[in-house]
Amino acid sequence: MSELVRKVGTLVRRPPRDLQPSLHQAATTERVAFVGRHLTWADLPAQTRRAARRPSVLVTEDVQRDPRVWMDGGRAYELASGWRVYEDAVLIALVRRPLLPAVAGFHRPAGPWTHLQVQTEELRGPLRRRRGLVAVADELTEQPPALLGAVRDEDSSAAEAWTYLPSTVRDDAERLVPEPEIWFGQIVQGSTAQGLPLSQSVQILRMSATRAVVVMADRALPPRVAGDVDRRRSQLARTPWLVEQVGSDLGTPAARLERG
Repeated sequence: MSELVRKVGTLVRRPPRDLQPSLHQAATTERVAFVGRHLTWADLPAQTRRAARRPSVLVTEDVQRDPRVWMDGGRAYELASGWRVYEDAVLIALVRRPLLPAVAGFHRPAGPWTHLQVQTEELRGPLRRRRGLVAVADELTEQPPALLGAVRDEDSSAAEAWTYLPSTVRDDAERLVPEPEIWFGQIVQGSTAQGLPLSQSVQILRMSATRAVVVMADRALPPRVAGDVDRRRSQLARTPWLVEQVGSDLGTPAARLERG
């Protein structure tokens, strides 16, 4: 099975222009294009992985690329952030790798990822958890909510992934962290070698200066479900999400940095 990430701004077919979704709707994944390989912690430098280890239990982790191209001394490079949530802390790692210009103005990797830093935020008290199956079929819309036009560039992936979740899930997390200072997240689709959709997962980290909330949502088609790609896309888009929300207050406001 391959895991593909959502390509921001790319749809299989353009939705009708007259759709005006409300805050109580969720964007459908039926026409979403998933491309590229999902970056994981195994892709990060050994130095980064060592700096982000803790003796406590790992709850979840993810890695996502920054959509922007950065410049340093006239050379282009890209950034990626890996985040890990343990039972007693949140760790955020930053890595980068050089880029070379390619055809049509796009850039391509020109070297390995290198370690920059790991930021540690200690949690205060035990994690609070909620878990349940949440339906989404009755609130689907073909056009994402308008919030995507009002977020920072670095939050675009998380903001888009957020729109695919049921409104009740978003409302609960937004009450705990209304205005995140750190907002990571993306949607990933698992597919067969023939491109048939199998599963989807969304992982979101929302952090303010005082609190962290993680939303983990997964759904999958039954093993023997029939249909071509379009039919399976439609079925998966209407499948309920199994959602787990994990949260805690943060400890001291000052973050500890471990630099390589």
